[in-house]
Amino acid sequence: MSSLPPAPQPREDEPLDAPTWSVGGLAAALREDPVIVQEIMGNGQRDAVDDALTELIDGADFPVYVALVQRPGGLADDQPEEELASLLHAEIGEDGLYVVAVDTVVGHLGWQTYGAEVPGKWDIYAVNAAPENGERTSSAAGEAAELVATALNDAEPLPGDQVAEYRTGDLWVDRGSTLSEDISAPTEGTYAVVATGLGVGVAILAWFVLRTIARWRELAPATPVAAGVPRGTTPGAGPANRAAPAVHDVRRRAEKDLADLDRALLRRSVTVSPALTDPAREQRLDGSRTAARTLLDSSADDEADLLATLGALVLVRTARRALEDPETPYRPCFLNPWHGEASARVTAAGGGDQVEVPVCERCRRAQSRPELADPLQVRTRFRRLRPYWEGDDVWARTGFGAISDDLWRAVLEDRQAAR
Repeated sequence: MSSLPPAPQPREDEPLDAPTWSVGGLAAALREDPVIVQEIMGNGQRDAVDDALTELIDGADFPVYVALVQRPGGLADDQPEEELASLLHAEIGEDGLYVVAVDTVVGHLGWQTYGAEVPGKWDIYAVNAAPENGERTSSAAGEAAELVATALNDAEPLPGDQVAEYRTGDLWVDRGSTLSEDISAPTEGTYAVVATGLGVGVAILAWFVLRTIARWRELAPATPVAAGVPRGTTPGAGPANRAAPAVHDVRRRAEKDLADLDRALLRRSVTVSPALTDPAREQRLDGSRTAARTLLDSSADDEADLLATLGALVLVRTARRALEDPETPYRPCFLNPWHGEASARVTAAGGGDQVEVPVCERCRRAQSRPELADPLQVRTRFRRLRPYWEGDDVWARTGFGAISDDLWRAVLEDRQAAR
C-alpha cells in the first residue's frame, strides 16, 4: 500500500504551493482547530475567512468541522468531498457536522451529519431561497458558511440579509483562484476506477460460493473473519455498530440526482441529434433511468425498502455516467454502495477461490484498519444484522452493479418475475 502524503507545516507557515494533506494529517489538524482553510481555498482572504468561520461555529450545540483544502490523494473521482467528510468522521470519531470543499474551480461542497443532535444531511440542503437569477456568486467558503449557519439555525431559513451576505458579501463572493493555474493536484495514492466487463461471470459464480459459506458460518464477536468475507465486514465490526443510511436520506438524494439527470437530458435533446447517439449507450442510459424511476415510485420510506431505494440511487448514477462518460461505466462500492463509486479492489478468499470486488477508498483502508469498516447491513426477519450480500435478491446477486453489467436489466427482470 503506498504511503499517504505527509501533513503540511502548520497553517501560519503554509507555503504558497498549497501542500496536500493526508486524510490522517487533516483529521489531526481538525482535532486541534475545527476550521482549516488553505490559502488556495481562502478566496484571497484566507485568514479573514478562517476567522469568520471559526466565529460562526463558536458556541454551537454540536461539533462542527470545516475543511476547505487542496484535494487529498486517494479519493474517488465521484463525489470526493462526500467521501472525505466520511473519512474525517471515521478518523476523528466524533458525531457532528463535517463540511468539506476540495475543488478550487467548481467550489462544490460536500457534507455529512452524524448524531441525534445534528440536523439530517438533507434537512439543511436548499433551505434558503435560490438566487433570483438562478446563479450563485459565492465561493466555496461562502457556500460553507451558509450551510453551517443554516444547520445552527435548526435547519430553518436564514434572514434574507444574512443569506445575501454569504452570497454577495466581499468576504464570500467568488474571486477565482490566484493559485490554481500554477498547481496541479498530485496523483500519488490515487487508484484507477475498477475495469469492467472481463471476468464478471466468473466473479459472480465464485461470489455465490463465498456467500453460501458465509451464510452458515456464524461469527462470534471475537472470532477472526471467516474465509470468504472481506476483512472489515463482520457485523458489528469497529468501535460501534454503524447504522445503515436513513431511507429518506437516500430517497432525497436519488430524487435530486434524477431531477438533475432529467434536466441534463432535456438540454442534450435540444443540441444533439438522435442520429448521432450510440444505441448501446442510449439503451443503458434509458434502461437505468427507467428502472430507477420504477423503484422510487414503488418503494416507501421504511427500512424494508432501503435496498430498493439505494438501488435507485445507483441506477441514477449509472445513467448519468452513461450520458457523460460512456466509456467508463459506473461501479459502486461493493461493500457499501452508499459510499459512492469504487476506486480500488480487495480480494475475498475462500474455498480455494479468490474474488476481487470493487470498493471505495474507505473500505480499502478498512482492510487493514477494522475501525473504519462500514459495510451495508440489513436486518433479517429475526432482526439480526447481516451484510446485504448474504441475501437472496437482485442486490446480492449483482452487488448493486459492482459485480455485474446491466443492473437495470436485472432489476426490471426481477420485478417482472415477482408479479
